[in-house]
Amino acid sequence: MSAVWPHHFEIDVVQEAFGARLAGYTIALEAWRRGLRVRFLDSQLRKYEITDGTRKIRFDKSRPHLTTGEAIRIEQNKHLTATQLRKAGVPVPESWVIDPSHEGVERELLNLADQIGYPVVLKPLRGSMGRDVYTNLGTPAELTGTFRYLTQNATGNKLVLEKHFSGQDYRVLVVGDRFVAACLRKPANVTGDGSSTIQQLIDSKNALRRQNPYLCKKPIILDREVQEYLAKQNLTINSIPAEGTEVPLRGKANASQGGDSIDKTAEIPDAVKDAAIRSVAAIPGLAIAGVDILYDADRTPVEDSFRVIELNSRPEIEINMYPWEGAGQDAPKHILDVFYPASARSDDPTITKLALNLEQLLAPLRGASADQVTVRKKPSHNYPVRTLYRHGLTLPLSEQEESNIYLAARQASVSGRLWREGNVGYLALFGTADRVHKFLRLASKQLQLELESEERWTGVVKQGFHISS
Repeated sequence: MSAVWPHHFEIDVVQEAFGARLAGYTIALEAWRRGLRVRFLDSQLRKYEITDGTRKIRFDKSRPHLTTGEAIRIEQNKHLTATQLRKAGVPVPESWVIDPSHEGVERELLNLADQIGYPVVLKPLRGSMGRDVYTNLGTPAELTGTFRYLTQNATGNKLVLEKHFSGQDYRVLVVGDRFVAACLRKPANVTGDGSSTIQQLIDSKNALRRQNPYLCKKPIILDREVQEYLAKQNLTINSIPAEGTEVPLRGKANASQGGDSIDKTAEIPDAVKDAAIRSVAAIPGLAIAGVDILYDADRTPVEDSFRVIELNSRPEIEINMYPWEGAGQDAPKHILDVFYPASARSDDPTITKLALNLEQLLAPLRGASADQVTVRKKPSHNYPVRTLYRHGLTLPLSEQEESNIYLAARQASVSGRLWREGNVGYLALFGTADRVHKFLRLASKQLQLELESEERWTGVVKQGFHISS
């Protein structure tokens, strides 16, 4: 893994939101840092609301309510999406809907495949994250076997047969009519070191993926497709690939299926960018989308080098923010710039360390004691004084001691944290100089501070005050 992630969303700032909460957290954090009002509506950060006092937008992860129900209905139907894009002049593969309940459907399937020519793709009419998508099916036997497997195991009834297009899998992020980012999605793979088995290589790579804010919850899993891919290469999980030999494990490139993401924002051709933007425009009411494109950089002319495969109205912006390789793109900034153009990111460099205290904010939602939680607006001063002290308190504190310290923090309007590591107690305080001094004066009866230990705090600054036992 060799990547550079967005400066405003480094790993220490997003630590609490690793995995499924990442998109909602980063967009909400960007909004809060801009001084917009943020309201959380569930404990998973799936649903939240942002307002500037005039415009109010509810989000479902990355999807704003500005995206209409009709747009979602079209986007979720792969064949209908292809039809809409074809009408708009966007290059898409030929495709047909297959209804497994029809009599003689296997014969129909094989006849269609013969007409369009192998290889072909077979996938559910509805679905996401690359589940049950089988690509590059090169023979009638492969197609028939996959069809039978899908009709027995895949969710949903109808399938789509599609002409296979040879190209690398790209995810392009479009917000409104703006191209934001592009990444190459590489199917799950491992690279031999000459001594490790494929299983050991998978385990090692999964350990690295766990360090990535996005990929941490998307390991390489040994399933039917992986086993088949290995068998085609005369390999098993106990095989030891030669050093430097790359072993592909899947055909589809989704990160959710263990794939790698490689940033290509600066390299993608203008023709592909334009097609992605036109694809979103072709679906009325679609405000944001991840556009899946197969692109062959070696094919000419460039206009015939790609096909748009699918759209996703709730794109995982994290794949562009936290790639396996390359420069992560600042998707939340673009989203807020488009939907709240009157707002602006502060040029104060210290805001990159400002974060929300999710543990405190989401606790009422987790416990069902609140339907929504409104985040207190960020102070305009951005906490210029950020100081670390040592204390001699014994933790846990008494109920009265905790109450007095929390009261002092509220009265002084400071944020911070009090905790202990081993035999050393620490107090971090964030605010203005006069407010920090006020807190120290108000809490002096409870605190046993070593004031000579005062030093500059350079870590994450979370709004609110928290005492850790």
